[in-house]
Amino acid sequence: MQALPFSTNFFADEPHPARTAALTEDGTAEVVIVGAGIVGLSCAYVLREAGLEVAVVERDHVGFASSGRHMGHLTPHMWNYGSNEPHVLAAWAHGCLDWIEELLAREDIDCDFARCPFWLPAATEAEAEVVRRVAGYYAGLGLPARSVPAEDFDLVTFRTWGAVVLEDQARAHPYRMVRGLRDAVLRKGVRLYEGTPVTSVEGGRRVTVTTPGGTLRAPKAVLALNAYSGQFPFLRGYMTPMHTYTIVTEPLDEDTASTLGPPRARDLLIYDMAADRDEDHFYQRLRGDGRLFFGGGGTTPAPAPDRMAPDRNEAKFRHIHGEMLRRYPSLGNVRIEACWGGPICATVHGQPIVAQVPEHENVVTAIVGNGNGIGLGTNAGRLVKGLVLGADAVDVGTRAFLEYCGGVADAA
Repeated sequence: MQALPFSTNFFADEPHPARTAALTEDGTAEVVIVGAGIVGLSCAYVLREAGLEVAVVERDHVGFASSGRHMGHLTPHMWNYGSNEPHVLAAWAHGCLDWIEELLAREDIDCDFARCPFWLPAATEAEAEVVRRVAGYYAGLGLPARSVPAEDFDLVTFRTWGAVVLEDQARAHPYRMVRGLRDAVLRKGVRLYEGTPVTSVEGGRRVTVTTPGGTLRAPKAVLALNAYSGQFPFLRGYMTPMHTYTIVTEPLDEDTASTLGPPRARDLLIYDMAADRDEDHFYQRLRGDGRLFFGGGGTTPAPAPDRMAPDRNEAKFRHIHGEMLRRYPSLGNVRIEACWGGPICATVHGQPIVAQVPEHENVVTAIVGNGNGIGLGTNAGRLVKGLVLGADAVDVGTRAFLEYCGGVADAA
C-alpha cells in the first residue's frame, strides 16, 4: 500500500508566502473584518471601494485555509431560493460570475479563470429522481440547467444514473485567486494583519475585537469565518461543521487518462449528487495537466469547542483512495502525489447566511460556503455592504438577495 503524502496546500506557489505584520497595538477603523479568506477579502475590497477605513485580521496567512486549497469551482447556486422572488435571486446569483470575471480583469489577477460546466451525476439509483428534480428546478428559474439521462452521460467511466449539468459556471486556480485579491485590497489601502488570531468579539456602539497583540475598535465588525465560526459560541447555532479530504495523482499518461472518460471530459468539475448531506459524497476534477483530483467529505464528528476534525486523517484518505480505485481500477499503480484535508461548514439550513448577529450589536456574520465553491463567497462584500452602509447603498437585486440570506439567519 503506497504512502499518502500530506500537503498543507498543494496549490501554493511558495511554502512560506509573504505576510503582513501581526497586530501589535491598539487601533481603530470604520469596520473590522475577522478572517481573510475569500469572503473576508471580498468584504474588504467592496467596503474600501465605498470609502471606508477597513482593518482585517487573519489568524494565519491569506490562502492557508479552504479559500486557497479548494477544487477551484465557482458555482454560486446549489441553494433552494425559496418562494419569494426566486427568479430574481437566481439571476442575481448567476450574475456573481460576471462580477468576479470583471474584478479579476480590473485587478489583473491571473488565476486561470475560465467558464465551464458543472456536473452533478447521480451516484446511486435512488438519486436519479433527485437529478431530474434539481435540473427542472433550476431550469424553471431561468438558469442554464438540464438533466442528462444515464445512457447519454459518458464523461466518466464508472456507473451513474444520469446527471445535472449547470452550464456557464466557472473555475479558477484557488490559491492564486485569493492571493491576488489580497494584493488588490492592500493596494487599495486596507490594513491587513496576518498571524493575528482573535480571542474575543464584543458588540456595542463600538465593536471591540481583541487579539493577543492589541485591540481594534470600530462602529461595525464583520465575521467572515465560515468553518472557523465554531470558535465563537454565539455563532455555533448557525453552522454545521464539515470536513473534506482530497488526493491528487501524478500526471496521467493519455492511455490511462482515457480510462476515466473521453478527452472532452478534461478539466470539468464533477460532484456527486448527494441526496443526503450526512452521507459521504465525492468529487473529482481531471485537470488539463493530466492530474486527477479526487476527494470526499461530509459531516464529521469532532470535539468542541471548534468542532473541527484533524486534517491528517489517514483513515479518511484511505477511504477516498479506495473509492477512487473502485470507480477507476486502472489507477491502481498510479502514484498519489499529495493529499490534504480541511474544515468547511454548512449552514444549519443549507443556505447562505449574511446577517446581523442578534447577540452582538453592530456585528455581522457572513457564512456562505457550504462546500459549494466560492462563486457566492467572492460576492459576499456586495451583500455585506448593505448591512454596513444600509440597504440604500446597494441595488435592488443585491437587496433582495441580502433579505433572503437574512431570513435564513432569523430562522436559525
